[in-house]
Amino acid sequence: MFTKLDKSNVRAIVAGGDGTVMWVVQEMHKHHIDMDKVAIGVIPFGTGNDFSRVLGWGPQEPSVVVGPHLNNLKGLIRKWTEAMIENFDIWDIIIECHEVSERIEPSLNG
Repeated sequence: MFTKLDKSNVRAIVAGGDGTVMWVVQEMHKHHIDMDKVAIGVIPFGTGNDFSRVLGWGPQEPSVVVGPHLNNLKGLIRKWTEAMIENFDIWDIIIECHEVSERIEPSLNG
């Protein structure tokens, strides 16, 4: 069970863009997985790769992911398992707009 593991023991690798990362986070939340116990790594295969770029994994997919004898993939896995864990916040903003029935002019007198 995830909640009994040390924070450094659980790492999830997401292949996709920002939308895929958010989908994985939402699924973990939906299944009551303690996000404080999971580190997420990213292979930037999306059109929006802000998470990957900010976390130092780059803005675009690696030219070769697997490689002969899985060498490139083994190298990426080694980097992911040895990488420093960075905390980040995920939050939502709801903006509501209401129609105003009269125009209010700003006062120059304060």
